Amino acid sequence: MRPETAKFHAVGEFAPGAVTARWVADTWPRISQIEAAIESAWREASRRLGSKLFDGPMCRLESFRAGATLELNVSPTSYRIFVGTNLSNPQFAQQYGPAALANAIGVSSIVRSRDGFIVMGRRSDSVAYYPHRVHTFGGTLEPHDPLDVFAEARRELTEELRIENRQIVAMSCIGLVEDPALHQPELIFRADVHLDAAELERSLDPGEHRSLFVVAAPEALSNAFKDEALTPVAAAALSLLRV
Repeated sequence: MRPETAKFHAVGEFAPGAVTARWVADTWPRISQIEAAIESAWREASRRLGSKLFDGPMCRLESFRAGATLELNVSPTSYRIFVGTNLSNPQFAQQYGPAALANAIGVSSIVRSRDGFIVMGRRSDSVAYYPHRVHTFGGTLEPHDPLDVFAEARRELTEELRIENRQIVAMSCIGLVEDPALHQPELIFRADVHLDAAELERSLDPGEHRSLFVVAAPEALSNAFKDEALTPVAAAALSLLRV
């Protein structure tokens, strides 16, 4: 069985400078039922995670335009709203419309190692969603001024794989997709690094991933795509490499 198929909003080879993000006014509706559900979901998450839970700022995707460049319009949101909508109540998209969700922008990379492997991570059991599944390396776009999505992607690689900027040989944004279960938008990057797969394995953050998922590129891509452990975003990343 193949993983659920992500929605592809933009596909391309966007170099640094070809993806821009600008702040706009938010369109998140203030609906009492949604706000009550967010409060309930946050209380439940607090009971489970305690001091590990943190309501950090995030960037919400308001709209985008894709062509030779990828232009993102974003507004502020937070992890609390994301937990209460996309993670706990994604059905709000059908009940109230897509704008009812936090729509926090994910930023993640699929890595190509120096020795020719495609690398993603097998998530640990302590992550907020998709534990034990195969996923790209990343997190969410954090609000800075100016917004630099490539800097955010590099930061995530540093946090999860201890990759230094000088070890990233090339990086491009290869697509904007949407997780069909969470309705979360995700920017996917391809990062070519000056490290072998074995070096990446040793550098893996055990709090995020328990092991590497390694594919011999490019001949093994088709078989890897059938792996049921892939998250929708991971499957989309492999698909983008085949485009």
